[in-house]
Formats: sequence, structure tokens, C-alpha cells
Amino acid sequence: MVNSSTPIIVGIGQVCEREPDTDALSSPIELAATAGQRACEDAGSSGDIQDMIDVVAGVRMFSDMGGPWPASFGRAENYPRAVAARLGIDPEHASYSFGSGNAPQALVNYWCGQIHQQQARAVLLVGSEATANLRNALRSGTTLDWSDNTAGQLDDYGVGTLHIYNQVEAKHGLIQPIYLYALLENARRGRLNMTQEQYAQTMAEMFARFSQVAAENPHAMFPRTSSAEQLIARGKGNPPLAEPYTKGLVAKDGVNQAAAVVLTSVETARELGIPEEKWVYLLGQAETSDRPFTERLDMGQSDAMALAYTTALQRAGVTAQELDYFDLYSCFPIAVSSACECLGISEGDSRGLTVTGGLPFFGGPGNNYSMHAIAALVEKLRATPASLGLIGANGGWLSKHSVGIYSTRPPLKPWQQQDNTGLQAQLDERPEVEMDFSPNGSGVVETYTVTYAKGQPVTGVIIGRMTATGKRFVASTPEGDTDSLMELLSSDPIGRSCEVIATAEGNRAVFDTD
Repeated sequence: MVNSSTPIIVGIGQVCEREPDTDALSSPIELAATAGQRACEDAGSSGDIQDMIDVVAGVRMFSDMGGPWPASFGRAENYPRAVAARLGIDPEHASYSFGSGNAPQALVNYWCGQIHQQQARAVLLVGSEATANLRNALRSGTTLDWSDNTAGQLDDYGVGTLHIYNQVEAKHGLIQPIYLYALLENARRGRLNMTQEQYAQTMAEMFARFSQVAAENPHAMFPRTSSAEQLIARGKGNPPLAEPYTKGLVAKDGVNQAAAVVLTSVETARELGIPEEKWVYLLGQAETSDRPFTERLDMGQSDAMALAYTTALQRAGVTAQELDYFDLYSCFPIAVSSACECLGISEGDSRGLTVTGGLPFFGGPGNNYSMHAIAALVEKLRATPASLGLIGANGGWLSKHSVGIYSTRPPLKPWQQQDNTGLQAQLDERPEVEMDFSPNGSGVVETYTVTYAKGQPVTGVIIGRMTATGKRFVASTPEGDTDSLMELLSSDPIGRSCEVIATAEGNRAVFDTD
């Protein structure tokens, strides 16, 4: 008999507006409310689950993070309560998550614990993005009013970017995800001793398989298949963005998508008459955070990711080989390939690595992607009773990790609160790389990228070790130094020597081209 306080997922809902009505461009609140309504209806209870919801927790929107797409048409002062009001819900508690891709799974982990401790009865988790509508309106000169002044209690956890990058990274402009992931990707390639061509092919083959899943997903924003050759062939429709990435290999944020999940306890589900075939259990979870990537011994992986995956599986009492479904966060290829390394599975595993199609093809709805992954996984698990699935959610640059193991089968042991503070303490004790903030002298390249604008190379970024001290440096090519820029593009620079010079504007690296 399952303990009555055991937390479960009972409802899921998703929305995708591929072809929005140009006369009525949906706001993020409207999309979220539709997803929330669908999640409540999905529970299929004879009683009204909405009357039981005492917590609404929202995933922070990109427009509330100071990013490239601000709230040009107004914003909700209290996002979760604005969504709740559209649903006729007046929750006792509302919260707005930190801004990170691991937020959806982190919310499930946290609120399952609160339900188990009887601090909440029923919880609606919801997130949304309407970036495609925003862009369409700005391009067409359409004026919209997306403001919402719904007031009330709110726990606001902020943007959540503290500690994911350090001073020297910021000084050299390394705050854009695509640049940072490109550096991580090339560091991993160097560790694996693969050529640029070999590595590009493996990235493309893996993501071509993702596109096939998205093509069959009714909630995908970009449901079309792409071959490996199409994903790496550089051209007008697929320009290079940052080595080794073309446009086809990265997350697409121009979406109109929303997803919601309803959590409650076994006791409440029985009280409401929610059928047991709707119940999905969280068997195990783990959360960890890594240090800034330039301070990691190996920039091509994350020890925090490995510990999160290993611990979640151990807590669930299963192995990676026993899992039936995976959704590995896929903002960039390395997020998937690194997770595969942690799990000890192949990038071509026949079970597949995504249940949605991934962020480049399903779509990248800001921080809320993994809420869609959880909803899609719940559908898979319900259709195959007693099967097992894993959600791997990632934030920052392989910085923050939240992992969940799910099944329709009850946990073998009574549900327990799973504390992650010990995991984090273990990670924080690791040695870190010493940085040279004012490097001068000879250095060796560990990783690099070249950034592009309109298909043309602009800047080279180089990270390596000083020859004399072994300290790590971060540098960029001097403005106008086309010779050093071309050196980065004409041959593989990993392992090559360069000269590093500290200037007031930042560290500069040049190659001897004689």
C-alpha cells in the first residue's frame, strides 16, 4: 500500500501556437493559462482539482531576466497569480522561480517534498514564452498590451545567474550561452582527440535523430526532419554562429509555447477520484551546481552533472540500462553528449535521448523547456505502465543540474525527502584551477571559439594554460588582427602555442604566423 502522503503528478498540459492569429497574438499569460487549464482537465477527477490548488509556482520568463527580448508590451507584475486569476484560482502561496533551464525539474523536486510534508495540498507548476508573437508584433509595428497588475503574495527567487560566471569571463564578453557552450564543446573535442570534421558529424547525427522526434510531436514549434548533412552544411539558411556551431545545431527561442504540471498526494488524488492510471511517481531526484567553467579542471564536462545523474539513479534504485525513456537537455549538443557520458550510454542509444525533439527542433521556450519534457514523459509512462523515464534539466553552461526519475509504478520504499546539501558540499571541496587574470607570456590553447556576425568571423576567444605557471588564462584576438583570427580557422588550434598579453581592455592572444 502506497503511503497516503506520497507525491504524484496527476495532470499535464501543453500549448504550441505555430500559426498564431495575427489579429490576436496570445500573451505568455494566456498561453500559460491554457496549459494550466489542460493540466487540470487532464487529471480527470470527479472532484475539481482546481479547488484544491493552494500553490501556483511559475517558471521565470526570459523577459524577466534582462535578456535580448524585454517585455516590450508590458509584463505581469505577479506572473503565477496572473495565471491563477485566469483559471479562477486564488492560491495561498505563489512563487516565481530562479531563471535557469533546470527550474522545472527543480520545482517538481521541491514541491513534491512540500506535499509529502503536508505543506501543500495541490500544486500547479506552469511556464510559458511568446517570443514568436513578440517578434512578429515588433516587425509588423503592431501594438499589444500584455501588462497584468494582479497583486498578492509572491516569493520571487530572482534571475539566478549568481556564481555561474566569474570576473574574467565577464570581462571578455563570455556571458552569451552560445559562446560559452562553443568553448565547452571544443574542450570536449580536444579531450576526445577528435578532428573538427569528426566531431561535427557526431553532433549532427545525434541532432538529426532529435529532429525526427520533433517532426512527430504535435506540440513542437519546428516539426520537420533535418539530416546530419543539412545541419552542418554552412550556407545562407544555416550560417555559422560560433565555432563549431551552425544555426541548425542550437536552441531556437522564437516560440509560442506553454506547459503545466499538477502535483498532489496519493491521499488527495484518491479523495478526488483521480484514476490511478493517471498517477506518475517521482522515484528519485538530485540537484547540483558547478563552479564557473574556466575554474573546472576539465572544461569539456561537469562533475556536478555526473554526480546529479548518478545520485538520482541510486535514489530511485535503478540503473541507466533499466530506463525506457530519456529527455536530456539539448540547448547545445554537449549538454546531451555529456549527459550520455554520465549515464554510460551511447549518443546513438536505440531508446532515444529525447521525448520532445529537443530545443533546436521542438523549440526552446526559455527556462520552461523541461516542463514540456516532463509532460511528454508522463504521456509515455502512462501509455507503458511500469516503464521508467529520466528527465535531465540543465541551466547555465553545464552549471546547474536537476534530474528526476519517473514511473507509474510506486516507489519500492516509502517516499523520503532527498536532501542535496551533502552533494553540493562534496562538489565544493574539489580543487579548482588557478586563474591568471593578467597573463603575459607564452601559453597553450585548451579550447577556443570564433564568433560570427552575418556569417562573417568577428572575434576569436582562446582559453589555455600559461606555459611557465600552468595557470589558466582567458583571452581574445585583438581587434583587426585578421591573421590570428584566420589561424584559428585554418587549422585546429587546440594544443598550439600562442603569445598572451594583458591590456586594460582585456587579455589578447596572438599566434606566430611566420
